[in-house]
Amino acid sequence: MKLNFTRAIFLFFAAYIIVTILATATTLIYGMITHAPEAAPGISPVKAPVFLATVPFHVLIMLIIWPIFAAIYFKKAQGRNSGEERTETWNLAFVWIASAMTVDYVGFVLIRHPYSLTPHAFYVDYQPWISLIYIAIFVSPFIRLTLSKPAAKRK
Repeated sequence: MKLNFTRAIFLFFAAYIIVTILATATTLIYGMITHAPEAAPGISPVKAPVFLATVPFHVLIMLIIWPIFAAIYFKKAQGRNSGEERTETWNLAFVWIASAMTVDYVGFVLIRHPYSLTPHAFYVDYQPWISLIYIAIFVSPFIRLTLSKPAAKRK
């Protein structure tokens, strides 16, 4: 089955908005509860104590939300053979990772706002977390595929 690009992009943006809100809320709420200090002037925001304390949870959020949206994408898929499903899973993974990298670059590096970062801060200071987040997004369709197999065998 061919990738439904419109559906894939719509669900990408829905998931992206949700994970961005959840990750931001996690960091802000943690900061309010613990009264964690802000990053010192001239220090990358990704090196702020509150951000460093919560960024592992951002990856966890990704590993929960993205597979759910992959499952939503495949929900209407009926009558696929396993080869078609694997191909579509690979295509969805590549579309989502390419979209995430593009939207992150535009939204967090190019466009200036209170949460924007320099390329160095985003791609170097934010390691290994940004890589783990991208891996989580990429593997999410495969997580959905793996989790759906036992359910299919029970039918």
